Amino acid sequence: MSNYKAEYQRWLDSPALSEAEWAELNAIADDEKEIENRFYAPLEFGTAGLRGTMKVGMNAMNIHTVAYATQGLAQLIMEEGRAADGVAIAYDSRNNSELFAKTAARVLAAANIPAFLFDELRPTPELSFALRELHCVAGINITASHNPKQYNGYKAYWEDGAQPPPEHADVVSATMQKLDIFEDVKLADFDEALAAGKII
Repeated sequence: MSNYKAEYQRWLDSPALSEAEWAELNAIADDEKEIENRFYAPLEFGTAGLRGTMKVGMNAMNIHTVAYATQGLAQLIMEEGRAADGVAIAYDSRNNSELFAKTAARVLAAANIPAFLFDELRPTPELSFALRELHCVAGINITASHNPKQYNGYKAYWEDGAQPPPEHADVVSATMQKLDIFEDVKLADFDEALAAGKII
């Protein structure tokens, strides 16, 4: 069993949190079950990517877990020598989908991996088409598909437009376990990356 209380405290102490996120975590200070629910383990990254409820914590969908997963994906792409090929990113109309998509683009830009970000909502097949059309190494789609409204999801795709094979998902998952969600995740400034052509 992980020490969820220590992880909760670590998030409270992190300068990476916004005032609103900090307030959200402080509001559950007396709710042992909710603290455990949010911090007992990280969201699992599998062949379908991530899926969870949107709230602050390791075991939830938020900008920190999205950036964390994208850092793991970026490491895989760099290890395969495919950084120059870029990643296509799409998102749906869920709450925070555009924010999560832009967060993923910022991580890729910081790793010098071009991010091809759709400028508005797109269905999943368009992402699969775009990444093949642009000869990208991978794609990311921010969508929770059929899940209830409090959920969101992060789906990864590989160069063939399909979800990554289990061995790639395993590498991303293993890489994430070696990374610190705050210390090892690098984010470029969105507007600067856009101006520099790292986010297209």
